[in-house]
Formats: sequence, structure tokens, C-alpha cells
Amino acid sequence: MAAAIAKSRGEVRNRRLYFPWGLTDDAFNEQLKKYEPKLGADMSAVIARVREKHRHELPHVEAIKQISNTEKHWELLAATGSARAVALNIADGQRIFQIPADAFRESDEYEFHRASEKLPRVPLQIVIGVEVEGLGDGLPKSPGMILNCAFRFVAGVIEAIEA
Repeated sequence: MAAAIAKSRGEVRNRRLYFPWGLTDDAFNEQLKKYEPKLGADMSAVIARVREKHRHELPHVEAIKQISNTEKHWELLAATGSARAVALNIADGQRIFQIPADAFRESDEYEFHRASEKLPRVPLQIVIGVEVEGLGDGLPKSPGMILNCAFRFVAGVIEAIEA
């Protein structure tokens, strides 16, 4: 968005003008000050406001940026998945059996129930978790959360600029 704003003001394409700039306020403020002449004071203020409004989504945007950058170099970050729980859909709700996070580290199977009483023959669901490996410390790992929050951030930026 920042590159498009600068281009609409007559600036040449700038490949380094990608917003948001860093996770910390200091890194952001340094870049905003650097690019304000290209963006204009009004749009710089809009960018600062929208960043503040959506600051809780910045780690997700940084995660998607890291994922995107790895793809460009043919080193797409790997995703891992594992079963987290088994849920049986019984008459009065669900009965959930948690699966330890390391259950499949050493084995390809996990016995989630053992008792003399058999489980009822009812529909069941396997709850899975997927994580992107190789992202920086403190960044979210869930692809669904990363994408949802990054899309919400971008929509917020577009809405603020169009207003």
C-alpha cells in the first residue's frame, strides 16, 4: 500500500517501501520518518493511525511476510500437523480425549482410550493442529490465524486509505 501511495504521488517504484515496517515502534517510526517525503504528511498520518489500530495483528503480518519471502527463494517453510484430540459426538454433547503434544514424536499411533467398557459407536472428530515451522521467535505459527489476521490488517489499511 505504501508503495502504491508513493507511486500515486509521482514517485518511482520503490522495492523497499513495504508497509508495515518492523514489529517495534522504534523501527516503524524510523521508517515512517524516512519515507514521509514520498508518502506525504496526510498519508503518513493515516498509516501511523492504522498501524496503531491494528497493532495486535502485526506479528501475523510479519509471519506472512517471512513465509512469503521464503517462497520467493524456493525454500518454503514447512508446515507440520498432528492430532490434538479425539471428540466423540454423544447424545448429551461431546466426550473429548486430549492427545499429548509429543504423542506422535516416537510413534505413528496413539491409543486415546482403554477401558473394559467400549466406546459407543457414534460419529467422532479428530481435532488437528497445523503449525508453520521456522518462523521467528514470538511469531504465531497457525496458518489459519496468520492468514485471517493478515487479511484483516490489509483490509484495515485499505479502508483507512480510501476514507
